[in-house]
Amino acid sequence: MVWEITSAIADSGEVVRRWWQAASASDNSVRAVGVFEARLGDKAYLFTSFGRDFTDAERERTLVSIVGLNVGFGEKPTLALGPK
Repeated sequence: MVWEITSAIADSGEVVRRWWQAASASDNSVRAVGVFEARLGDKAYLFTSFGRDFTDAERERTLVSIVGLNVGFGEKPTLALGPK
């Protein structure tokens, strides 16, 4: 699900549920993450995500937390959709 608040700010989220046929410690685990993105300029974007990853018996850490900055250098790519 994506919600474009303005042309420069967007919020999104995802929920994924797993079902396993064989019995295991990871049965019916869920991943839920929210993402916030903001355009800082023509070629710069800030993004953050926070949520809960799938539950695994081997890993007790299920926190998802990412902050990033995407800065584009150079010209924007041009995609030609037909003959010139």
